[in-house]
Formats: sequence, C-alpha cells, structure tokens
Amino acid sequence: MVEVTESYLDGRRTGEQRNMMQELRVLTVRIATRTLFGEDIGERGRRIGPLLQTAFNALVHPLSRLFPYDVPGLPFHRFLTLIGVLDSEMRRIIEQKCQAA
Repeated sequence: MVEVTESYLDGRRTGEQRNMMQELRVLTVRIATRTLFGEDIGERGRRIGPLLQTAFNALVHPLSRLFPYDVPGLPFHRFLTLIGVLDSEMRRIIEQKCQAA
C-alpha cells in the first residue's frame, strides 16, 4: 500500500487542484489490484474507478430492484454491461501478470 501510494504521489505537485473523490477512487483501485493481483495498474485506474462507481450506481438504482432483468434501457442491463467491461479489464491484468511470470 505504501509503495503504490508513494508512486501515486510522485506524479502530483503541491498546490495542484484535484477532484479528491476521483483521486482517492483511483488510488483505491490501484491498491486493490496490487493486493489482489500483484499488479499496480497505474493510470488505468482512472478508467476502472469511474466504471466501478457507475456500475454500483446502476445496481442500487430503484429500477434495478424492481426490474432485475437484462433488458436494454433498464439500469440492471447497464450494470451487467459494466460488470462485463470490468471483468474483461481484470482478465487482461491477470493475463499480463501470467505472461510476465
């Protein structure tokens, strides 16, 4: 965690204005992937963090509870689509890690 955080902070400058919610989300994703897969995804976390947030928002949407069906236009369909994208990204990370070993 310390190594990922230090690496993350190396790219930041004192006095820069940043969206802290987004920055902490990116850092959390980087730490999680390093912990789970032994791989720091670096700036790819900027893509994965918002995907996770959007997927979570689709899942907790009231219509997802009322209509948990894979029908285009429904929030639950959007959730399933986003989870598919996240699954593909995680599989890429695992594949890269296996090739590097």
